[in-house]
Amino acid sequence: MKFIIKITCFLGISLAACSAPKQFQYFRTGEVTCITHDSRLVKVSSIYAAGSAEQAQLFAERNAVENLLFRGIPGCYDVPIVADETASLKSHDSFYDWLIDDQEYERYMTEKTADVSAPSGGSTRVNMKITFDVPALRKEMENRGVIKKFGI
Repeated sequence: MKFIIKITCFLGISLAACSAPKQFQYFRTGEVTCITHDSRLVKVSSIYAAGSAEQAQLFAERNAVENLLFRGIPGCYDVPIVADETASLKSHDSFYDWLIDDQEYERYMTEKTADVSAPSGGSTRVNMKITFDVPALRKEMENRGVIKKFGI
């Protein structure tokens, strides 16, 4: 009986050690906070955890840009750039594929740094500090008809 228990334990440990790494999927979080801002630049902190530092960094960047676009960032850019997220995503899906999926949002980042925590529990946590050139992003969106021009 003890032999069967030992074999069962050995197989359980072996299977756990050989299992595929934990898969992380992106979803937007509110973990984006204002650091500084002026009339042109908005600097935010975006925190994200994923399976690797690279994946966590990518998710943190996407989280920051999506919050800027669709939710606003309290204390920096309170009003989102896009008034109606659902309608805009539906009407301008190719633009968002280009901007978000193809990571073209990097064009509108003037600076970014990553503070990576040591891996823990199968995930790595990253705190990204990202500075966005908001007027340049808005201008691109205006030129492509995604948002209307601001002002007269």
